[in-house]
Amino acid sequence: EECVACGTCAEECPAEAIEEGEPYVINEEKCTECGSCS
Repeated sequence: EECVACGTCAEECPAEAIEEGEPYVINEEKCTECGSCS
């Protein structure tokens, strides 16, 4: 799916690994690959 920059994934991330960017950026050092953003 294409990102529409709604911000839902950033709110759902328990590791706070998703940051605003173009459109959003996943901080791979913080990401635990839990799947909450899917």
